Amino acid sequence: MSKHGVPAPDGPPSSAELRRILARVPAQAPAESIEEALLRGQMRLSDVDDPTALSGPWTRSGVLDLLPEPRPGRRDGTVETNLVRKGMFVAGRAGRRRSGGEQMVLRVLATRDRLGEIRRIDEGPPLTEVEFQVMMVICTAWRSLGNQFAATVPITLSMICKELGLNYSGRSFARVRQALSALTQATFAGEVWDVRTNEMTHIREFGLIQEWEAGRPNERGRLGDVGSVMLRDWLRRQLAGEHQTYYSRELMRGLRRPVAKLLLPYLESERFDAPPGVHGTRVKTWPVNEELFASVGITDRQARQARRTLALAAQEIVEVGEGRRWIRIEVEQGDRRNWRLVAERAGG
Repeated sequence: MSKHGVPAPDGPPSSAELRRILARVPAQAPAESIEEALLRGQMRLSDVDDPTALSGPWTRSGVLDLLPEPRPGRRDGTVETNLVRKGMFVAGRAGRRRSGGEQMVLRVLATRDRLGEIRRIDEGPPLTEVEFQVMMVICTAWRSLGNQFAATVPITLSMICKELGLNYSGRSFARVRQALSALTQATFAGEVWDVRTNEMTHIREFGLIQEWEAGRPNERGRLGDVGSVMLRDWLRRQLAGEHQTYYSRELMRGLRRPVAKLLLPYLESERFDAPPGVHGTRVKTWPVNEELFASVGITDRQARQARRTLALAAQEIVEVGEGRRWIRIEVEQGDRRNWRLVAERAGG
């Protein structure tokens, strides 16, 4: 027994011991319950003696409340903005990373600093649109917790499968586990610049997921036991700092093309600053180039095919959304060599 009546660290404390610890040394353990300790990452779900005694989002019904049925016409999903814009993900079954993709420019405000050029430094598998969608689920569930200090997000494999449009099968569960593992391996190194002096101050390594636990599918293969995903500190701070992009979960569920699933949140992350037109819509254009292709995960080697892939993804977003928010998204030719992406959307 150590001082303050806390058991010596020769093994994880039991649930009863943790409750006594929380009561005796609140300054060392500010969480007021096991559930709060789980959310803050002070305790692992697998350390809980009786998971069935937990409440809130750590129950089978409570975890589903984090992802209610999508609301038509509402942008009720969220994802960290830099995951949307900076070419971290590729569309489709990419056997390799995009040429030149191991280095990219990631501009993200973090307190008063700005990340400059970054590179992926792990040897893990490529991150595809499936991994991106898993991150969208995690970010949306994190926001639903309503706790900016939450470092751990309750999940089930089946809730992720449902959001991704996958059936409840062993293959689907295995793919989600594979995605979680790939996201846990992914690590980046970036230059941190001070926005006031425009000077590089240091190099920072950061990742997305610290660790995860997955519950077992139940006898029907649907809900399964509650698991958890612990966020890396960089991602938690970004979400707590409102570096988030909102999107329609209803529209995302309806998309089938991998590039469309990356293009939609990319467009949502953009500011449409042009004055509204006669019908109240706003238009914005982007040059169609390597930077745009990389941002939305297009890996086609030929520019012509890459433009076609982009155009088909844009068309699907408009068609599936029935033109309610996205009135027009097209790839247009300016002259022989210059192409542009044009998007017209309703609202701000």
